[in-house]
Amino acid sequence: MGNFNYYVLHWHLKQSGVRIVIENMHEALSKYSKNNFSIISSGQQEAVDSLKRIKQIKIPELSYSKEKFSSRNKLEKKATKIAIKIENKLDLTKQCVIHSHNINLFKNATASTALKILAKRNPKKVTLLMQVHDFAEDDRKPLLDLMLTCTGKRDQKVAGELAFPQEKNIFYMTINSRDKRLLRKTGILNEKIFLYPNAINISKFKQKPLKEKRLLELINNYAKREGFNFSMKRKILLYPVKLIQRKNIAEAILLLKLINNQKNNYQLLITLDANSETDINYSNKIKKFVKEKKLPVTIGFGYDVISATNKREIKNGKVTKYTIADLFEKAQCIVTTSTLEGFGFAFTEGWLANREVVGRRIDFVMTDFENNNLTFPGFYTKIKIDEKDFGKMKLNQQLKIIEKINPKKLLKQKELNKTINAIITPNKKAILKNKKAIEKEYSLKKYYSRFEKIVKETKKFKNKDFLENKIDNSYLIDYFSKDIEKKIIITDLDGTLLDHNNYSHLISFATYKEAQKKGIPVCFCSSKSFDEQICFRKIMKNPNPFIAENGSAIYIPKNYFPFKITNALLKKFEIKKIKRIKGYDIIELNVSHDKTYKALKTIQKKLPFKTHIFTDHSIEELEKIAKLPKKYAILSKTKYYANGCRIPKMTDKKINLFKREAKKLGFETKVGGRFVGINKGSDKGKATKILLELFRKKYKKILSIGLGDSENDFLMLKEVDKAFLVKRVGKSVNEKAKKEIVGINILDQIGPKGWNFAIKKFL
Repeated sequence: MGNFNYYVLHWHLKQSGVRIVIENMHEALSKYSKNNFSIISSGQQEAVDSLKRIKQIKIPELSYSKEKFSSRNKLEKKATKIAIKIENKLDLTKQCVIHSHNINLFKNATASTALKILAKRNPKKVTLLMQVHDFAEDDRKPLLDLMLTCTGKRDQKVAGELAFPQEKNIFYMTINSRDKRLLRKTGILNEKIFLYPNAINISKFKQKPLKEKRLLELINNYAKREGFNFSMKRKILLYPVKLIQRKNIAEAILLLKLINNQKNNYQLLITLDANSETDINYSNKIKKFVKEKKLPVTIGFGYDVISATNKREIKNGKVTKYTIADLFEKAQCIVTTSTLEGFGFAFTEGWLANREVVGRRIDFVMTDFENNNLTFPGFYTKIKIDEKDFGKMKLNQQLKIIEKINPKKLLKQKELNKTINAIITPNKKAILKNKKAIEKEYSLKKYYSRFEKIVKETKKFKNKDFLENKIDNSYLIDYFSKDIEKKIIITDLDGTLLDHNNYSHLISFATYKEAQKKGIPVCFCSSKSFDEQICFRKIMKNPNPFIAENGSAIYIPKNYFPFKITNALLKKFEIKKIKRIKGYDIIELNVSHDKTYKALKTIQKKLPFKTHIFTDHSIEELEKIAKLPKKYAILSKTKYYANGCRIPKMTDKKINLFKREAKKLGFETKVGGRFVGINKGSDKGKATKILLELFRKKYKKILSIGLGDSENDFLMLKEVDKAFLVKRVGKSVNEKAKKEIVGINILDQIGPKGWNFAIKKFL
């Protein structure tokens, strides 16, 4: 699908992060394709210079609206009219790709339904890409309320369907890995969700910045006029954002106080002032505070001093507005203290201007950057005030603390000290490394290349039967509306928690006990059988549920959960049956061991090379081949569901032949560290999903971490909130993991040493 009509669709063209994305896409398409580019919007905002020459399709019905309907039928009637109106503006002589932004945010109840109807009416001519930047479920109460009540009654089941419409030719894109995982939880098919990080317009920083004083003079003139305390001599901490609540501006002011306690030579500049009613109130309080206390803080000069394009504005031979690169050149460093971002240009642009970026870490955003080889030495997790997070406090409380806090007390926090040191002495190696990584991974060329690949991927669905999934956004509502009640650890054993060579738990035991002390359940998820795991659980004093035989069964200690484990409770999952034995409820997902063993015998006869079934080995052979102590070798021969085999001189070719024969019999293949196993209808991922659902029923909001070392763990790692792959003995699976597991954290430390590193970070 190299040649198509491209339509970008958004509510408006106001100055915003989404508009930057639209401008970047326009430049990328102009440079790297011959596709037509058009904009569909409400038309309420005039296009800026960079977008004025583009064809504008104005649909006033796409403007923000609080309108509700007396029934879903009436909503759909209006949505149909909008869909037809958009359709009539499309050039359907060629394939049309409509790239919509933030329609799920529900700033208009009819928009997403209109797009669903449009897609349904044109299944072969229209491909709809719904890009998610934010969620209405994430602390946007009026928008979530509209979503839940727009059909005449409060209906959460309908809400998810309206916000996240499904059709064969509708696909979703997210700007970070976490959001992709969240969308999967709603019921959207994994293969219909694509990770599509924003581009950074590197050309903005290629132009040589002006070093003249006039830029500072213009800021100084603005500051005098508005009553701010600006200095031509102080070093600049630049926070290039609009002053809105989630940017956590008070924390940047606190950082300023801390560094000026070390060396009173710094000032904070915040480029843009607020323009929405809620944020204006927040902004006014901050401006009043910094002016009354005569703090070296200047807010909102950007509109007067910085050009809205990448070009300087010149009048009568003088520069009247400068570029963002000119401004960055004046800064000592770039600061970000935001508590919420989807992508976060502030984390990246400074490096391109040869300036270090420092501030507050947003883990799920920065993990994606780190996986693309960026490093952030000047970042901290949070500023603790009596063990409370300063960034989560109310503004009035924050301002009181800024006024009264003793900086020396705060600087005892090691992470904060690193940040202050990074401001004073920027890390030149990190700047160079990050600049190269950004140019490689986030350029406009890479951005368009990713987009073209996504469009090609969507073609695979054109001839597929599509069964519309039920979409449920209750997980999103819970995820964003509740504080984390419980952390959960799901871990592989051999080669992860346990040493690959001798199965020892000693390296990881101290960290394991630390997790236990904090009341964090550590749940084993292993190829090991019930008997083996019972033995390890006694040694480790582990009272928690566990997953055995590669996801074949989940063993739950009696009365572990405050509810009964029943088929009705698990009706949305495919389970074989629920059994009860002394001390445990067992959720069975796999067929019996007899059936598995017969299948392995059949596969063995079909293959042109030797295989050795695990349970056919003698105790002595298992001691030698698997390096199992005799006690564990005896236990390992008792299987209830799964089994596996050893393939001498194992190669990818042999594994693929094995997989093919297993598939003919309806079995899935699991490639582990030493053996290849088979399961039927079960895997570590399905079992992990069920177990986490049970924890979620008990605690409402959980945060889960998964740890593994092999391809056999991939499905489990896909189900957790935060996935870690420790370094394994033998052939690396790192590259495969990066392709298959969104947001995977690849560790350099081997086995239990990697386990320790990840768990300590998690704790």
